[in-house]
Amino acid sequence: MIGLKMAFAAVQISAGLSAIGARLRAVADGERPATHSELHTLRTVQDDLSRAFARLTDVMCPELILFMLSGLLQLIALVMLTIGSVQSGTAGNHAASIVSYALGAAVAVALPCELSQLVLSAVGETRDLLLRPRWQRPELFQLLCLFRETVGRDLTALGDLGLFRLQRSTLLALAATVLTYVIVLFQFYITSPTGDGADLSQQQNWTASPANRTDG
Repeated sequence: MIGLKMAFAAVQISAGLSAIGARLRAVADGERPATHSELHTLRTVQDDLSRAFARLTDVMCPELILFMLSGLLQLIALVMLTIGSVQSGTAGNHAASIVSYALGAAVAVALPCELSQLVLSAVGETRDLLLRPRWQRPELFQLLCLFRETVGRDLTALGDLGLFRLQRSTLLALAATVLTYVIVLFQFYITSPTGDGADLSQQQNWTASPANRTDG
C-alpha cells in the first residue's frame, strides 16, 4: 500500500513538473514570448507541486523508513540465500524464495528511490531551462531569481527523510552496504572453526607439527 500511494502521487507530481518544463522550453526556444504573468503562474505551480511532494514524504517518513528497512533485510536474505543455494547445489529448490525476496527488495527499496528520482529529474530539467542565456531579460530578472531559488531549494530538499535521501544514488549506497555485510560474513565463515578454510589450516598445522610425525 505504501508503494502504491507514493507511486500514484509521484507520477502525478512529476507529470505536472514536466508540463511546467515543457512550457518553459517553448518560451526558451522562442516559440512563444515570456510574460511576467505566465512565469509567475509557473513558479507558483512549481512551488505548490514541490511542497505537496515534500509534505507527502514528511507524513510518510516513518512508514517509508520501516518499509525500506524491510526491503534491505530482504535484500540481505536474497544475497545470502542465493550464495548458499549455489554452493550447496540446491538453487532450484529455493527458486521460489529467491524470486519472492527479489520482488520484495525491488518494491521496498528500488521503487521509492526511483519515484523520488523521477520528481527530482523533472525539477532538474526546469533548473536547466531557467539557466539558459535566453532568460537574461532585465524586466524578468527578479521573478526569474525567485523561480531559480525555488527550483534550487527543491533540488536540495526533496526526498530527504532525515536518515537518508530518496534518490538513485541511495540504491548504490545500499548495495555497497549489503556487499560489505556479505564480505564480513564470509570472512567470519572462512576463519571460523567449522569453516573449510579453518579445517584446512588446522590440517596443515597438524601435519607439519613434529609431535605428530612418526619415525616409521
